Amino acid sequence: MSIRAAGISTTKPFAGGQICAIMVTYRPKLEVQGHIAAILRQVARVIVVDNESTAESRALLVFYSEHPAVELINNPRNLGIATAFNQAIARALTTGYEWLATFDQDSRIPDEYFSGLLAAHAAFPERDRVAVLAPLYRDRHLGFIYSSTGPIREVPIRDVPVRVTAASGNLVSVAALKVVGGFRDDFFIDCVDFEFYLRCRQAGWLVLEVRGVILDHAMGHYQQIRWLWRNPRINDYPAPRRYYQARNLLILYANFGFFDPQWVVRNAWFYGRDLIKLLLFCTDRREKMRAVFTGWAHAVVGRRGRWSEEIP
Repeated sequence: MSIRAAGISTTKPFAGGQICAIMVTYRPKLEVQGHIAAILRQVARVIVVDNESTAESRALLVFYSEHPAVELINNPRNLGIATAFNQAIARALTTGYEWLATFDQDSRIPDEYFSGLLAAHAAFPERDRVAVLAPLYRDRHLGFIYSSTGPIREVPIRDVPVRVTAASGNLVSVAALKVVGGFRDDFFIDCVDFEFYLRCRQAGWLVLEVRGVILDHAMGHYQQIRWLWRNPRINDYPAPRRYYQARNLLILYANFGFFDPQWVVRNAWFYGRDLIKLLLFCTDRREKMRAVFTGWAHAVVGRRGRWSEEIP
C-alpha cells in the first residue's frame, strides 16, 4: 500500500510540530493502519514499536517505512509495553521534541486531538508543573465515557488534575521524563501507566485530565450483562493479564501507600469488586484465580518481569 493510498499527509502540522508520537503494537489487526494514519496527520514524527513482530504484522506495517516521519522498530519477542515505550522514548529524546504521545494499537484519535490537549495546557495556571495531558475515553464496545475517576454520565467542563490515568492517548512532557525516568520495565504490562503517573506526582508534577478531549479506545473487552435487577459491566481478561494486575497492583500499594493512601484504598475497593465479578461471571474462573494468587505470591517474594507460564 502506498503512502497516498493510506491517506497519510506528509505535511508537518502546526500544532503537532513539537510532538513525537509512540505506538506500541502486538499482533495488530488491519485497523491499526488507520490509527497510525490519523496520528500522522497531526504530529511531526511517529515511532511504531511492534512487539513479537511476525510476518503478518510486518506486512501490515511495512509500508510506513516509506514515510519520512515514521520509524519502525520490530522486536522479535514480546518485551512488554513498558520496555517498548522506553525503546521509543530513548530514540525520541535525542530529537528535541517537547512532548511524547503514548499509544497502544486500540486508539483512534479525532481531528484536532493534539490541538485540544495543548490548548488546555496553555490555559492551565500551573502549566509548568504538568507532566501528563490525558483525555477522557469512550469505550469502543459499549460507548460509555470513562474518566480516571470512573465512568461518567455527562462530560465535565473543567480540566482537573487526577491521581492516575490510562497510558494510551496521553501527551507526556519531555521535561518530566528527564526528571522521573521512563516506564518500569519489570512490570511488563498492567499498571505500567499507574506506576509512572504516581511517580510523577510523587516528584511534584501534575497529571491533567483534559475533559474537552475524548479518545475512542478499546478498554479491554467490556461486556454488559443482565444479572437480577442490575446490568453490570465485566471485562473478562485472560489469565496472564489477571496475573500482572494482581502482582503489580500489590507492588504499587506497597510502594505508594504512604504517598497516596486514598488512591490505594479506592483502587483496592474497585479491584475487589472486579474480583467478585470474575468469580460470578467470567469464564475459566479457576485458572484466572490461580493466576491472581500466583501474582500476589510473586509480588511478595520479589519476582518481576514476564510471567514464565505465559511464555510459549
